[in-house]
Amino acid sequence: MVKSSQCPNWLDDVWAKSAGKGEGGEPETLAQHTWYVLSRLSDFIRLRPNLPDEIGVSRLWHILFWAAFLHDYGKAARGFQEVLRGGEKWPHRHEVLSLAFLDWLAAGLTPDEQAWAAAAMVSHHKEASQIQKLYPPPDDDGSDDQLALRIAELDEQTLLGLWRWLVECSAAWLEDLGLVGLGIELCPILPKEQAIPLVREEGAKRIHHWLKIYRSFIRKLDKSKDKSLIIGTLTLRGYLINSDHSASAHAGRLPEMKLTSNAILDSRQLNLEQLFEHQKQAAMTNGSVLLTAPTGSGKTEAALLWAARQVMEGNQTPRLFYTLPYQASMNAMKLRLSDAFGPANVGLQHGRA
Repeated sequence: MVKSSQCPNWLDDVWAKSAGKGEGGEPETLAQHTWYVLSRLSDFIRLRPNLPDEIGVSRLWHILFWAAFLHDYGKAARGFQEVLRGGEKWPHRHEVLSLAFLDWLAAGLTPDEQAWAAAAMVSHHKEASQIQKLYPPPDDDGSDDQLALRIAELDEQTLLGLWRWLVECSAAWLEDLGLVGLGIELCPILPKEQAIPLVREEGAKRIHHWLKIYRSFIRKLDKSKDKSLIIGTLTLRGYLINSDHSASAHAGRLPEMKLTSNAILDSRQLNLEQLFEHQKQAAMTNGSVLLTAPTGSGKTEAALLWAARQVMEGNQTPRLFYTLPYQASMNAMKLRLSDAFGPANVGLQHGRA
């Protein structure tokens, strides 16, 4: 369900998921799925709002929001819609078709940001090598261009509905998702008189343009030693994939970590007076610390109290990772922390988890 003051009800017959995969066993519209993706993306943004500056990609959230908004537009193609209604398999990539719509808002992105947005959109399912194999550059005369046939599956009424959604709803969605003031700006959208003909008449050509940009971007990335480019690209793709997957799984809002010294002490049935000196020091230290103490001296409590201090001081602490060397100790720690914070708030990752 789209929880916004602006909902593109005129696109209710354009689905993203069949009844078997939709929420509650019902077909899921493209607008619903996109809202869920943006909702999960907004959760990730709230967990680490300062991440763009930390990795040197100041407009990361801006690029991601608009790439996520458009990432499944290609699902509006007639063949894909027929598959969702029990039709024959459609052996094409909807994310590639989505590139035909990037021009609609490209004016709100720099050339480098356009390349990142295209890369995020087209790679949210398949690796670059797979996309490049499936969609090589067309013949010189364009006679064997499969994309022209896919563009023909987008009728004018559907294109108009997609354009209206972008124009009439994007600002409200940005506000309703709580993303205003986080570096995401409204993009100038092509007028209807330009946007619709651009897709219908030049859609295949524009997709090939963005695929060429994507191939060039991948070549640059493969040769680059620029940490901001490498980490930024991994983050861009990872955030869109995670947002898409969690939305498809209909996961709820991501929990925020609530860690206080009182909660830790209560879970251990302790008070401040009962703490060892090294535990008290850890609880009062702001910033990195190295603790060495014997077995049984309460290092776990010291670590948790230190983490709570970081939260109290306003340091960005979206998640706490507790690493241990052996599976047995990890399993035991999972149970121990679950008793303190609840099983839903503690995860376990190892080869047999």
